[in-house]
Amino acid sequence: MKRIKIIAIVFFVLCTLGSCKTNNQNETIKIGALLSLTGDNAQQGNLAQNGILVAVDKINEEGGINGKKIKLVIEDTRTDANGTITAMNKIAKLDKVSGIIVTGDTELPIVNQLADNYGIPIIATICTGMIDKNRSDLVFRYCYNEEQEDRYMMRFIKQDLNISKMALIYPNSTAGQAFYSYSKKYIDANEIKIVADIPYDIQTSNIQRENAIKIITAKPEIICARGFGSSLDALLKHISELGYRGRIIGDLSLSVPSAVKNTNGILNGAYIVASDLDLKSENKEIATYASLYKTKYGIDPCFWDAIAYDSFIYLCYALNRSEKESIPFKDAIFSTKPNNLLLGNNWFDSGNDVNFQMHMFEMTNGELTRIK
Repeated sequence: MKRIKIIAIVFFVLCTLGSCKTNNQNETIKIGALLSLTGDNAQQGNLAQNGILVAVDKINEEGGINGKKIKLVIEDTRTDANGTITAMNKIAKLDKVSGIIVTGDTELPIVNQLADNYGIPIIATICTGMIDKNRSDLVFRYCYNEEQEDRYMMRFIKQDLNISKMALIYPNSTAGQAFYSYSKKYIDANEIKIVADIPYDIQTSNIQRENAIKIITAKPEIICARGFGSSLDALLKHISELGYRGRIIGDLSLSVPSAVKNTNGILNGAYIVASDLDLKSENKEIATYASLYKTKYGIDPCFWDAIAYDSFIYLCYALNRSEKESIPFKDAIFSTKPNNLLLGNNWFDSGNDVNFQMHMFEMTNGELTRIK
């Protein structure tokens, strides 16, 4: 009888240990992704989703976050403020995610307002708009911001192109006013004259011809186009149809396929300020990513998916360090310096925005060539 009891105890202990081991192996950590999968920013949002899914596979193959495999919770913001609020509340309250990645300028100010309510660290990407007031300590941006863009663009217009007269077009919205304020700051600093100042209505694309006539009448040497979506596309198309033959300058939003397709060729020769994914690089990380991406999706990767990939990798590495070392996320992200990012060593050093390396590109038939 005594021998049977000992065997039973040993069997119970072994089963318990085996059960614990299985539970640890099956433990997951939820990460939320707020993506503009529909609406005006859907192309960038869906490409971002592609890059994030490749990053999830990579992190899980490496062992996850502190031994826990990632369970990704994706919500569509619809490129809309109300959609963003609904999606944010769901993943925070119901899904109880441990970290969030979010894309888009529409979404950024919304998640910034809600971040402190939930105490969840957030990395935002594919968004350039500035948040000058009440910036949450939990919101980090892995993308160049508007001030970095405008500083680079206006210096290029003045010093490299020797242009002194420009038209400035931007959304008639809160985000558009932010675009305007930073553009104007560096326009004035470089002594460039604004001959046409056009805030366009982002909700209606069928009334842009009047704005186009104002721009053509002002005879600018270059047009700085800010924002994205169907209203901007319609305005640029009307400007082209009215005979404008000068250059356009803006950010990567002008390079999405829908913009190139719907603007009557006006973006051929446009100057685009951005960072880039160099697929011709000998960097092994880029080569591996490009191969995995093409196998998974049947197309070559681009900047949009790459920046989302890098953002997600950064978020996961910082979460891993925060949990492993029992330190606040902010301390973890400032001390995390990944050397396997696709877009280079763009790190968080002290501020909540990464200081991205900027380049100037010329667009021909939708393809970008770096010129500076």
